[in-house]
Amino acid sequence: MKRSSVSNTFSLVLGIVLFFAGLFLLLNQENVVAFFSSMFPNHESIQLAGAVFQVLGGLLVLNGTLRFATSQAQTREKENQALFYGLMHRVSLVEKRAAEVAEKVVSLEKVRAARDSLPESVKCRFCGAGIELGRGFCSSCGRSQR
Repeated sequence: MKRSSVSNTFSLVLGIVLFFAGLFLLLNQENVVAFFSSMFPNHESIQLAGAVFQVLGGLLVLNGTLRFATSQAQTREKENQALFYGLMHRVSLVEKRAAEVAEKVVSLEKVRAARDSLPESVKCRFCGAGIELGRGFCSSCGRSQR
């Protein structure tokens, strides 16, 4: 556990203990007076001590709670920053890959355009009749085109 977490927890626990000690003093004045009669000669000092304990305890609880919330917010902030930077790295990788794919698409479109610009037939070297591409012989004169 981190040092700040320990001090926050200690502040919370001490605050709760003091608060309830003050509440105990206020609610059980007769028993406390009988027990601590030499330390608290009059009734008003017990009421004052109880009120002071409650105020100090409340302040310590508030202090510990605020410090705990602040440390949690800072931890979340660091986690969110790490997630953000990781996400941005992945976005840049995706953008790089998208650019590579776009280049390949352009290259493929050039190949398709070149293929589409090729003639569908050629003329026979001997008789001038049209011959489909890839045929080795003329269908009109029967001669080899090689």
